[in-house]
Amino acid sequence: MENLALQKCNEANAKLQLDIIDFNTVGFEAVFYVAESLVEVCSVFGPLSEELAKKKKYAKLCTAVGGILNGFAPSDFQLAAIQALKIDTEEEMATVVKLIYVKAIADPISSPIYAKMCLALSTKEVPSASDPAVITNFRKVLLLECQKRFEEDYFSRQDTKDEKEEIESAEKETEKKDFEIGFKKDPLNRRRSLGNIRFIGQLIKLRILSEKILHQCILRLLSQRDDEDYLEALCVLLITTGKNMESAKTPQMSVTETNREIMNSYFTTLEAIVKNQTVSERILSMIQEVIDLRKCGWSITAAHRV
Repeated sequence: MENLALQKCNEANAKLQLDIIDFNTVGFEAVFYVAESLVEVCSVFGPLSEELAKKKKYAKLCTAVGGILNGFAPSDFQLAAIQALKIDTEEEMATVVKLIYVKAIADPISSPIYAKMCLALSTKEVPSASDPAVITNFRKVLLLECQKRFEEDYFSRQDTKDEKEEIESAEKETEKKDFEIGFKKDPLNRRRSLGNIRFIGQLIKLRILSEKILHQCILRLLSQRDDEDYLEALCVLLITTGKNMESAKTPQMSVTETNREIMNSYFTTLEAIVKNQTVSERILSMIQEVIDLRKCGWSITAAHRV
């Protein structure tokens, strides 16, 4: 029985690590609930081993987080339940971050709520897994997850220039089509990438992530001016954070070097892209919408009248 319980716990954790999670069904909570229940059965026959006791606590935490993520409406945010979570190790903290992250990406419309959830947990601290004498915090673990996912989406891909050269060097039309299909981002991955960008934007708005992170993201997305996935992500990020970016100065900036001046340089590049028309009409329209939105003080209502 103990071996079966361990097996179910390991299977549940494997699904979590592979992002095989569907919060729209009872599947996720059921997997961890089964694992937790089996551990409970084992405890009837005597004290649990140290390994199984840890698995039980881990499964209980995952089930609790899953229940919270599935159990609130946007107008009824359960901050108290989130803050009451018992998180004692870096592994548990990383798991909570991953669960919230996956849910935020799957439900981007509600990403402001999941960002508030992270804010509620932002003061949590646990001993570092590598050195228990060192304390790590929720913000650091969250930053590592953001960085990992952003790099997977926008650093691991081949540069657009190289892609175009591959396509143009293809001798046959069928080969060109094969290259184009291969370089085109999968719709599901594209949806996840945009969900990730929206969530990062919401975390920046709440000051959970720094503006330095925002500028690094923008510069990376602007580095591939012919890549429509990059440009679409950039538009989403600017729409999410633009108003906040230009409403305050950061401690690292001098009195004369404001966020508005930095944003001016970004928008000069965007205006050049619109002028050169090197991308599709859909992306050009999206970029123009962001430019108009900024001209109207980031007022969506006013921008629609332009």
